[in-house]
Amino acid sequence: MCNQKNSSELKTDEETIRNNHLQLRRELPGLVADAAEIIIGNIPATVKPSYFLHLLDKFEPLAISYLFQVSGTEIYYCHAYFKSRKDAVKVIKKLNSLQLNENKLLVLFSTTLC
Repeated sequence: MCNQKNSSELKTDEETIRNNHLQLRRELPGLVADAAEIIIGNIPATVKPSYFLHLLDKFEPLAISYLFQVSGTEIYYCHAYFKSRKDAVKVIKKLNSLQLNENKLLVLFSTTLC
């Protein structure tokens, strides 16, 4: 469950994250990446994980989680991480609402769900 924050708290959090990120970039040049996480939902139960990996492979993900099942349903989802927000946006534009067997995929930034 996401915690609700007012706009001043969010601004402070964003400033802290930005400052920490910049400090890490200075201290560890070349080791800090601007990765972006997305969640891909409504994956049909009939789709084999290997096919799904093949579908994402052309977008060069940094990592993909296992498929998770929403308890008591036939709804599956996974997390995928990409090198940049720009790369993740490409995936969202290409795969969101894509008809895969009987389901339309739902692809969003994880922060959109909050």
